[in-house]
Amino acid sequence: MSEARETRRKALLAVQFSIEAAETYYRSKPEADKHFDWAFLENLRLVDADPTGMAEFEFEVLEQYCNLADNLHGGAAALMFDVCTSLAISPLAKPGFWEFGDHVSRTINVSYLRPAPSGTTVKLRCQVAAIGKQMCLIRAELKSQDGKRIYCTMEHHKVRTPKSKEATQALDFMKDEWNKSAEKRVKALL
Repeated sequence: MSEARETRRKALLAVQFSIEAAETYYRSKPEADKHFDWAFLENLRLVDADPTGMAEFEFEVLEQYCNLADNLHGGAAALMFDVCTSLAISPLAKPGFWEFGDHVSRTINVSYLRPAPSGTTVKLRCQVAAIGKQMCLIRAELKSQDGKRIYCTMEHHKVRTPKSKEATQALDFMKDEWNKSAEKRVKALL
């Protein structure tokens, strides 16, 4: 395998690993506690990732995400950006540095440019712009599948927070299972 392909594979694995972790978390919850994040993760497809913190996703704008005008609801778009930009950090993470579950949103700024109609398949591309020991900035765009229309843009500022000992143990317990599952899904992208 070429070095570039192996580097891309590792970035894809890191993002897919975080998706697997989030899915496992929601599967462990009672149905009433799965919330909107779960429904979105079920519809989300990883398309690409690289070691710089770029991640690209694709999903269909389902009716459940829409407002009365049958377009993507602004609050739903903000949550989708939150989920995807958080996943984009994954290729840059290492033990003790921006690991899954040790960061939260500080500010989210979304600019809505045009409506994304129900039934539309869209791409959400994220790029980590800056990352330090405690703070991170990720930018993202939600575009039409062909890339010709930008529906909205986003800047997401995150801050690292300490994980509890219990959370760390729970995450460590599942790592082997998530790695196996992530490896299977990433093979299809290469």
